Parts: sequence; C-alpha cells; structure tokens
Amino acid sequence: MTDPSKTSSTYKPGIALILLGIVLVFAIVYRLTPLDDGAAMSDQAAYDAAIAEVQIDAPAEGGHASDKTAEHVQGVAESVEKHLEDGAAAIDKHMADSGAAVDGQLETMGHGGAEAAGEQAGGHGGEADGEASGEADGGGGGQHAVPDVKWYWMLPFALLLGSIAVVPLISMHFWEHHYTKFAIGLGLVTAGYYLFFFTDLASSRAAWVHEMKEYVSFIALLGSLYIVSGGIVIKVSRKATATTNTTLLLVGAVLANVVGTTGAAMLLIRPYIRINKAHIKPYHIVFFIFAVANCGGSLSPIGDPPLFMGYLKGVPFFWVLEALWPMWAVCLIILLAIFFVIDKRDHAKIEREEHEKDAGPAVQIYGFQNFLYIGMILLGVFRPSMFEHIQAGEYLMLPISREVMMAIAAIASKLSTKPVIYERNEFTYGPIKEVAILFVGIFSTMVPALNYLNHHSSDMPLKTPGQYYYMTGVLSSMLDNAPTYLVFLETKQGQVQDKYGPEIEHLRLIIDEHKPGEPVVLTDDITPVVARGYDTLVKYNQPKIDAGTVTTSDIRIAMIIGNRDLEMYLIAISIGAVFFGACTYIGNGPNFMVKSIAEGAGIQMPSFFGYVFKYALPILIPIYIVIWVLFFVLKLGM
Repeated sequence: MTDPSKTSSTYKPGIALILLGIVLVFAIVYRLTPLDDGAAMSDQAAYDAAIAEVQIDAPAEGGHASDKTAEHVQGVAESVEKHLEDGAAAIDKHMADSGAAVDGQLETMGHGGAEAAGEQAGGHGGEADGEASGEADGGGGGQHAVPDVKWYWMLPFALLLGSIAVVPLISMHFWEHHYTKFAIGLGLVTAGYYLFFFTDLASSRAAWVHEMKEYVSFIALLGSLYIVSGGIVIKVSRKATATTNTTLLLVGAVLANVVGTTGAAMLLIRPYIRINKAHIKPYHIVFFIFAVANCGGSLSPIGDPPLFMGYLKGVPFFWVLEALWPMWAVCLIILLAIFFVIDKRDHAKIEREEHEKDAGPAVQIYGFQNFLYIGMILLGVFRPSMFEHIQAGEYLMLPISREVMMAIAAIASKLSTKPVIYERNEFTYGPIKEVAILFVGIFSTMVPALNYLNHHSSDMPLKTPGQYYYMTGVLSSMLDNAPTYLVFLETKQGQVQDKYGPEIEHLRLIIDEHKPGEPVVLTDDITPVVARGYDTLVKYNQPKIDAGTVTTSDIRIAMIIGNRDLEMYLIAISIGAVFFGACTYIGNGPNFMVKSIAEGAGIQMPSFFGYVFKYALPILIPIYIVIWVLFFVLKLGM
C-alpha cells in the first residue's frame, strides 16, 4: 500500500513549480503592459518635462542667463512639485473609487457570475450584444468599451490549453490530482489583471464578469442535462452491428436539432456505450462527438449555441434549416459512411454478442418522467437569466428564470428517479465536476483572447466566404464557438452597414411608417437592394413588422440574407462555428463531457493531441475541405 505522506511529498515540488510559474506569468505579462496614456505623470516624466522646458526657454545669450535660468528652474520645480502633489491626490481618489467599484462589482457577481444585463432573453450561454458590437455590459447598469488588451495577455489561456493537452501525457496521475490548480491558478491570473490592474477598470471588470456570466449559464445547462439524462435508461436489445451504431448516430444527429447537441449527447451516450459493451473502441466515442455533439446540430438555432446566438441577433429561425441543410447532409453522409466502413471492418474481426437480449421490445426506456425535465431545461434556455431579473428588481420572476428553472429540473429529477436507474447508468458526479473546474479556468483565461479578437477581427485579411469559413472554424475549435460566431457576425454586419448605410436607413423608414394590416407599396425609387431586404423581412419577420419591433440588426441581417453573395458569408460563419467545434475537446461544451463520461465507463480515450492528429485532422478536415469546394468554390446549388 502506498504511503500517503510519501505520495504527497513527491508532488510538493511540482505544485511549487506550478504556483511559481503562475506568479512569473502574471509578473512578466503585467510588466510588459504599458501604462495608460491618461495615467498620472511619473516623477521621471515630470523631471524630463521640466528639463525640456528649461532648455527651450533658457536665453541663448550671455549676461544674466545663469540667474534667469536658476529662477526659471526654481519656478518649474515648484510647478512640478504642485503637479505631483495634485497627481498623488488624484491617484488616492482613483484608488478609493476603484476599491468601492470592486466591492460593488463583486457584490453584483453573486455566486461567481451573472448573465449580462444587455443580453436578450435566452441562450446556451447567454448573448452579449455589447461584446459582439464592441461593448460589454458589466452588469452594473452601463455599457463599457471592450478592453483593448495586448496579445501577451492571451498567454494564460495558451498555457491552460497546453496543460490540458500535455500534462496528462506526462503523468495522468499527477493531472488527475492537480488539474484544479492549473485551471483555478491560471484563471486567477487573468481575473486579477482584469479586476484590479487594467488601466480602464470599468471596461475590464465588465468584460471579465460578462464571461463569468456566460460560464454560469454554460455550466447550468450542462450540469442539469447531465443529471437529468443520468436518470434515463435506454435499453436496446439488439446486437451492436455497424448498421445499428450508424443508425444511432444518425438519430442522434437529427435529435440534436430538437434538444440541442448537449441534450442529445447526454441522452444517448450511455445507451450507445452500453450496446457496444466489451468491444467498444475510442473511435466509437470520437465519431459520437463528431456527429451528435457537433455537426448534427446545424439545422436549427436550438441545435448549437452559435446558431442560437445568431437567432437572438436577428437571424431568422427557419433560415438556418433552409440555408444549411445541404452542408449538413454532405457532412453527415460522408462522416457516417466513414464510420460504417471502420465499424464494419472492426465487427468482422470479433463477433459481437447481444448483451441485452431478451424477449421484450427492441427499445425500452426507464425514468420516462425525466423527459419532462429535459423539456423544462430547454424551455429555460429561452428564458431571461436570473441575474437579469435580479438587476431589474423582478425577484418574483426568479423561479422561471433560466438558471433557476434548470436547477429545479435537476433537483426534481434527482428526487423523483429511483436509485437503481442511476446505478444502472453507473452515474457519478466525477465528469461534471471535471468539466466545471476546467471550464471556469478556460472561460476566465479566454477573456483577453476574445477581447483581442473583437478589436482586431476587422484587421484580418478576410475577403471571401471561404476565408470566413476557415477563420471562424479555426478559432471556434480553440475558443468558445458562440462568442467567436458573434464577433465575425458583427464584423460582417459592420461591413454591410458601411456599404449599404443609406439603403438600411431607407428600409428602416419604410418599416417605421408601416401600419399593421395595410400592404406596403414600394415606390419606383426603391433600389433592388432595399426591395430584396424588404422581401426577406416580410418572409421571416412579418409578426415583428406588424408589432413594430424590428431592430436595426434585423434589417442588416435581412440585407445579408436577401443578397445571395452576402448570404454566403453568413452561411460560412454559421457552418464554420458549428462544424469546427468538433476538432478539439474544448471546441464545444458537450465534447469534454462525452469524453469524461466515456473515461468514467473505463474507455481509454485519446489524449488532446491524439484526438486532433489521429481523428480530427485526417477525418474531419478533408470533409470540411470537400464542403468548402462544393459550396464556396463551385457554389453547388447556390
């Protein structure tokens, strides 16, 4: 038996090195950060200014130059002294105000985060109008500019991703015991800078708190679905042939558009593992992540978080199905065909038993009441955040707020489900605990990356839909794909606003003058761009037109969808965000959850790099290239 004291001492140097590394990263990055232009002048700067002033004003002639210079220097010195005293007083006042602001902000944050006050109702992680448009809501009732951070503040994020990828390869035992320190430690580096040391504290605090609000909604959704789905046993009394497995993946891909990729993944992963018991391989889980947890959910805004964000920004609900189904079909056909061939060959090597064979029906479901709780969770997705209600003082509405509804569903499910069902599913809280801890670090450290992208996305050399497709995809595989989608959507909307500003204002005037129940007569001076935009609004947003609730974002989106060339950009951003989220374990929320559940079931999953280089690059990327060629180069069916 291992001596606990010896085991502990073995890891003390490693822990010390981790903590030292965190301190060094913070010190180096903070040292590299320049002072704000509006900051108080330092002593050295004041001295340099005084010398420069003396050199400029000192007489060039002899005589009394020395006396005059001495008098002048004394006057400047007194001025500098007064300036420094005033500056010191200003700094003291600023620090006092900052301290009060921190206290107020932390109080607002509540249990670690809240939904942005500027959000629309709903969202898989909440929507931030402010962040995508260059503003961030701090939850304190105001709008703030998105912080313009230097690139090196993305280092904690890179280090965390590198740790997730590399450390388990070096020592899985060490990682399992200390991943919390990596996630929390690096997360605190970013949090400390944004909350206390950034030059514009109002904007930095708002930006960081906003991402923590996103995290609260994110983990509320994942956690509630994990608990509720754990109370459902789906028993399949059929041999796990290649045809059965492929069919199950197809069903999951379709179901993902109804209950979301997270819901479908949590609901089907356990029965999928169960029917393949004793012969399940890592590729079974990887293809499940590809098809069910990502690519399958691209036919509706409910399917994947980026598409839901687009819906809240004005992208019509049914446009997603109409525009994206060809890419969805091509991707799933190729993906499932590859899986079928691989599974067929594996099936031929070892005959698979019917592990759950009985005389009953092919499919049996236990814990059926939990489907009602899943419906409650999905309904909660469309509800405002509890923090939004708190900020508005609507405390009576808290029971029907998003996160509270999800929590109630999870608690009710746990209380109403028989323990034997959880035992049948081998249910534990280990996977959701790991996801919750790692992703709090990811959400914190990725704030600078998102802020940097927000400021510099328009500087990227993106000219074609194909370039938007790949850039959105690559960043979505490393960052949260929902805010990445929003940044590029807003970038394109800004370009449309610049190019078609007069036409947008014209269409705005037409919509504002519209009276419900009366047809709109377009006059001869209407340009084709305005006419197509109006037709698109009527097709998808007639109720909004009649209610007078059409937003400027709705109009810009209509302009994009009404122009086939511009529409291709929106298609590229949508497909890139959803499909490429499957390329890494952190590209989409359900990915890591499925991995954790599989490992909890004893399946040896590939490492971070193993997943990328053995599966994503050789399988997914060629499929995505085919989609690019067919739809963005050859423009098949467009």
